[in-house]
Amino acid sequence: MPEFRSPAERRRKMRFANVMNAHLVALREDRFTVTDSARVINISSSGLALLTALQIQVGETVTAYVDWPVRREDGCSVLLKTLGRVVRRDSDRTIAASIVSYEFCTTGLEDRSA
Repeated sequence: MPEFRSPAERRRKMRFANVMNAHLVALREDRFTVTDSARVINISSSGLALLTALQIQVGETVTAYVDWPVRREDGCSVLLKTLGRVVRRDSDRTIAASIVSYEFCTTGLEDRSA
């Protein structure tokens, strides 16, 4: 994953530019859940930037299920599940979310008979 950091970068954590598919779940205060597909623009150990059509507001809790680009040795796909809050909304489609907790999950064995 290519790392990028401008000379005026204020973030403490390095960000890695890597476009990955994700599924985004927003938990509203009234316990209403909204879901949509998303694209990860960049990611660091403390946050991620995503493109999404969801109208998510700053402060909302979000869970992102990111399709990790590397499989396990046994062929299982890997998901990165993150939990955090939206900290910035840059446009109609771009949000930045903190990562409060994360875990890697497997999605099952792929059919290797082909």
